[in-house]
Amino acid sequence: LLEYLKLVFAGMVMVKRQMFIAVLERIYSKISVPMPLGYNDLFAESYCSVYKVERNSSLIKFALDDLPANNKKNEIAFVGQSGKLTRSFAIKSMENISPKELILRDNYGGAIGIYGATLESGIENIQALKNSKIALCPPGNYSNHTFRIAESLICGAAPMFNQGSITDPICSYSYLSAQILGLPKHWKKKLEVAIKLDQKHLDDCIETSLKNLSSEIERVKNQIIEAQP
Repeated sequence: LLEYLKLVFAGMVMVKRQMFIAVLERIYSKISVPMPLGYNDLFAESYCSVYKVERNSSLIKFALDDLPANNKKNEIAFVGQSGKLTRSFAIKSMENISPKELILRDNYGGAIGIYGATLESGIENIQALKNSKIALCPPGNYSNHTFRIAESLICGAAPMFNQGSITDPICSYSYLSAQILGLPKHWKKKLEVAIKLDQKHLDDCIETSLKNLSSEIERVKNQIIEAQP
């Protein structure tokens, strides 16, 4: 019950934040630009070291140019912390799925040197995603927004997540393929449906989502440019 109440409070904080942004927009006659959450620093460093991508290149474009997937040896993968209530529910739903790659750590930072994160741990995550059809993408401890969505797409794994969350009621991944968004909401049922999908179907969802994400980023960039005085 205490964990649940903490999540409700976190959701209220998210709503309060959005209300505050709306007030600032009215006061200063400005608009805020919602931006899609991409990959984190650890993922970028690890990916570039494995695939020798230029550091000023788009990992999304690189992934689109390299879409043909290797044979996946795992149905699903998750690398990271077990986390709090919502994340533990998601991880538990993997119990009866096999083969899978499940690596749980006490700490898992988003940048090298933070919370025990290393280049090796980042590469381990990328390899797990590359070798799996599906990537479990549960929410963070206080927000449903997660770097895992974009990272799994770039590695050719279909992201499994819940669109709505009590911890972040405004969270949205509008760029994702409708075929991914249309899966059931309950974690266990969602995964039961997803693992029955053939690889071609998942690859099409991944390609569509990557293209949509790339377009969304361009839209945001143009909005920012147009807003300059």
